[in-house]
Amino acid sequence: MKRRFKLTALILILAVLITSLSACGEGGSKDPVNGIYSFMQTQGRIDRDESLTEAAFYQPGDSLTDWAFIFAALAGKESDAAKEEYLADLEAKVTAAYAAQGGLSDFRATEWHRIALAILVLGGDPTSFGTDAEGNKIDLIRDGIFCWKVTPELDSQGGNALIYALLVLNAGDFEEPEDAVYTEDGILEKLLTYQGEDGSFGLAPGGGDVDVTAMSIQALAPYYGKGRNDVDLAVDKALLFLSAEQVKGGYYLFGNGFSCETCAQVILALASLGIDPEKDERFIKAGKSPEDALMTFRNDDGGFGTGFENDGSLMKSEIETSRQAGCALLALRKLRETGNGQLFDL
Repeated sequence: MKRRFKLTALILILAVLITSLSACGEGGSKDPVNGIYSFMQTQGRIDRDESLTEAAFYQPGDSLTDWAFIFAALAGKESDAAKEEYLADLEAKVTAAYAAQGGLSDFRATEWHRIALAILVLGGDPTSFGTDAEGNKIDLIRDGIFCWKVTPELDSQGGNALIYALLVLNAGDFEEPEDAVYTEDGILEKLLTYQGEDGSFGLAPGGGDVDVTAMSIQALAPYYGKGRNDVDLAVDKALLFLSAEQVKGGYYLFGNGFSCETCAQVILALASLGIDPEKDERFIKAGKSPEDALMTFRNDDGGFGTGFENDGSLMKSEIETSRQAGCALLALRKLRETGNGQLFDL
């Protein structure tokens, strides 16, 4: 009788171990960051030991691929060899774009900014990256920020161009050229004009929504508490707006439903200021924080869905949604381990 009991117990223990090992190795990893990376590998139709450079969606210079690789690199999931391969392929894309059209886009400054961030995260130099049609080295920081001339204004596409310009400038150590048309201080002051009376920021001056407000806070965070009263007042007002917009369960709305991406951007904003959303009562509603809300969007495949269907079921996982959730979790991890939650403070 005792022998049979021991055998049954052993079988149960083995079953639990096998289930746990299986979950940890795939999308069901207990570490959501690992789960997101595994989901990306699945979406890219590659094995667990392969880099995203082998993924079916691999296309350096494309927004989805660049952001996915930025997340993967920040998460420590890509080898030095994979990073070098990505930089080489991305440099070829930049060179080809300059040869074909004289730049990366005919109106979006954020194309320069995203690619510059990717280069910085991977250890490259965006001030000398590829060659133009005349064989000159391309300076993405000069062309995309300081001496922008593709459109009448750097922010012709909206406030997001100002946001990402500041994120890039604070991610690297760049010398402002004497002939700069747009200075760091000028970009900062222009972004402040995008804030509305309610504390929100938008793509156009005068206020907007939670997502852009959270992104603006991330751009302003390096200047907060550094003697800039205008920045301090703007950020404090924006935080009040974010707190007021949060609903029961820690969620944030976008359109008519709860939004994973909006929760992620709020977490990134709070972490950039050194605020742990699990410990700040302003961002805990009905006992739940934005981090609690974020984790409800996680699917069994390890990825994150953008929201919920009408029947209450979770939407399928998306790479873009998952990388935003992943970046938010990385910022929280960085904050809790180092005290600095600014994701792009490299």
